[in-house]
Order: sequence, then C-alpha cells, then structure tokens
Amino acid sequence: MATHIPFPVESGGTSHIRAVTRELMRRGHEIVLCANAGDGLPEGEVEGMTTYRFNWHYRDIGVSQVAHRWRHGLRVSRLAKDTGADLIYERESSMGSGALAAKMAGLPLVVEVNDHWYHPMSLDRATRILAVTGGCRQVIPEEHHPKTIWLHNAVDVDRFKDASPAALEGIEGRKVVCYTGSLLAWHGIPDLARAIPSVLESVPETVFVVAGGVTTDDQGEVMASLTRAAEASGQPGAVVQLGRVPHDEIPGILAAGDVCVAPFNPAGERDLERFGFYYSPLKLWEYMAAGKAVVSTDLPSIREIVGDDRGVLVPPGDPGALADAMVGLMEDDDGRELMGARGRAFAEDNTWEDRVDEYERALEAALGGGSSPG
Repeated sequence: MATHIPFPVESGGTSHIRAVTRELMRRGHEIVLCANAGDGLPEGEVEGMTTYRFNWHYRDIGVSQVAHRWRHGLRVSRLAKDTGADLIYERESSMGSGALAAKMAGLPLVVEVNDHWYHPMSLDRATRILAVTGGCRQVIPEEHHPKTIWLHNAVDVDRFKDASPAALEGIEGRKVVCYTGSLLAWHGIPDLARAIPSVLESVPETVFVVAGGVTTDDQGEVMASLTRAAEASGQPGAVVQLGRVPHDEIPGILAAGDVCVAPFNPAGERDLERFGFYYSPLKLWEYMAAGKAVVSTDLPSIREIVGDDRGVLVPPGDPGALADAMVGLMEDDDGRELMGARGRAFAEDNTWEDRVDEYERALEAALGGGSSPG
C-alpha cells in the first residue's frame, strides 16, 4: 500500500517502490500495488504489478483523513481476500489504512517508515517495521524499536556504472555539476544559488545541470533563484534546467557530470529540526554508483552514507563552504576520481539485491517464520 505515491510518475517514492518491488518480484513474490490515482493514471498491470488506484492526500487532517482511512482500509481488505494475499505491506503515508485492512482481512502487517507522517495505529499493528530513515531513532517511538529494522536506501549499481554520458546541450568542454531530485527549499537549492557566483568566479567554465520538476510556485521560485544567480554572474547559460526526466535517463545525466551536489539544509523545517535529518537520500546512492565525487552537507544520516572519503561534507546553510568544496573538487582531477571510485565501491556493497534480503526477512518474520530483529 502506497496510496500517496502516484506510481509510476517519477519521484523519490516511485524510485524506491520500483527498486524494492522489482527485486521482490525477481525473487518470485507476487505483488498487488495500491497506489495514488494521480492525474488519470490507469489501473491494471503497471510494471508487472496488478495496480489499484486511490484518491488520497496523506496530509489531510481531521474527518477527511478518518474517512479516507476507513474507506481505503475496507477496500484493501476486500482486495486482499480476493487476491489471496498473505500479507499487507503499508508505506507509512497510507496513514493507518493498511493497519485497518490487515485487521479486517486477518493478515499480518509490515510497515515501512520513511518519515514522521505515519499513524500510530500502523506501528501498533505491525509485526515488523522497516525504518528507511538513515537510522534516526527519534522518528519511531522507543516502544516500537524492538520490532524495527533500521536500514538505509540502496542502489542498482549496474544501471549507473557503465552508463554513457548524455548528450546535453550547453555542457561541451565545461566542468559539470549535477543536481537531481526535488527542488524544495530544504534540499538546499537556495544555498546552491548563493554559491553559484563564487564557483563561476573561480571556475568560469562551470555549468550546473539540474534535473528536477517544478510542481509548485515555491519550487518555481527556488529554480528561478539558480537562473538569477547565473545571470547575475554574467553567464546565463551556466544553469541548464532539464525539468523532470524519466529515471532511466538519470544514469546518463550523472555520467556527463564531474561533481554531484546535494546541499540539504533542514533549517526552518520544523519536523526535521525536531526529529533530526532522518532521510537516506536516493540521490546520494545514485551519485556514488555513478562514480562521482559528492558534495553534501554534514548531517548524521548523510555522514553515514557519504563519509569524508567518498565526498566532501560542508556545514548546512554555508554557501561559501559549499562553493569552496565544488571548486576544490573541480580543480583536483585525481582527488575527484579517487573519491568517485571509493563511492562506487561503497555503493557496490549496498545494492538493492543486498538490501531486499532485509525486507524479505521482515516479510518472513511477519508470516511467522523469523525471529526478533534484535
């Protein structure tokens, strides 16, 4: 159940669902997907899964959320019975409807937690909880820790390591800094915009390639700040906006880059300040799988992924340090290559095939065939 995610519309949630379900299906498991209706998305077979659609905004509150929870829980319980399901797997943004469905269908429940937008009922009902939160213990109440498996995201290294560089207009003969993913402010795009003039002053041949869709006015303003920074530096072509691109094109885009950046900044985000930066960003794993040196911010969960030997970590909210890190890597070909090689080696030890071993153990435990996660 991922009733918040309009699979297969490209997003971090879609990429994560795709990676996990593909590996589970490769191992012989059958999956029925309950996904968001999105903008007229079809039911039926989608990427090898029988898919049903649900209208659901996971941040609805009050009566609206209660109505969705019960209506969706009832529908999924019926689907579970009709399809002969053995288990219900709820992504936390389904906000308790999976717990209701599991109870009504008499089935075990596994809950995946990516952030704090879950319903307590889901954690109470779950036999196992998979916390894809970079190990941030504050997100899940301590009473549920004994049944929680803490894990990071992972990557399909083979899709990235041999990718041919994309033929992108405007990057020929230039140093390329790549950014992929959301354009929300807490992803650090305003800090990147403030760093651009310093980078262009030191390495004038730099071009910033940004692959990310603009879906709100706020994101449009964030994207515009990058363009304004390049224009103010006298180089309007220094920012190349690709918009939202199919995930299959990301390996080629990263292959065309020299440095990859992920300047997360949780300042001003109440929930990230309360719980800590709990994400395990997929983009970091993909950057490393592509063999690229990474510039990111020094936050605990990011430090666990990138570390000082696989990239450069700078204080969040420090555009000067961010600029210095990008310039330093672009001017150090050997160091950049070494960091990229270390990152790829780490990614090769953290593939989805490896990670889904842990998912599968959780499923087996929920079905009565496994012990406590310890």
